[in-house]
Amino acid sequence: MMNTPIVKAAKAYNDPQTGETYILILVQVSFLGDKLEHSLICLNQLCAHGVVVNDVPIHLMQGKQAMYSIYFPEKQIHLPLKMYGCLSYLNTHLPLAHEIE
Repeated sequence: MMNTPIVKAAKAYNDPQTGETYILILVQVSFLGDKLEHSLICLNQLCAHGVVVNDVPIHLMQGKQAMYSIYFPEKQIHLPLKMYGCLSYLNTHLPLAHEIE
């Protein structure tokens, strides 16, 4: 897409186990507005900033003990990934005002 704005954005993730909400700040991402139903995150960009992305589905890990997740080592937080067909995803939403506070 031509002339796609590059923005700093926020997404919220609600941990179903703890009820805690994490605000993810995404820097230099393409803003597609309503042109795409989902947000796209560049895995290389995450890895370049010290975030560990383990997007190998559990059934393909061949005995490895890693979590199928996005892991933030500085905070020791795992955000578990899910699958939709063959695509990995993290269920996020636009942060609500009370979540940002």
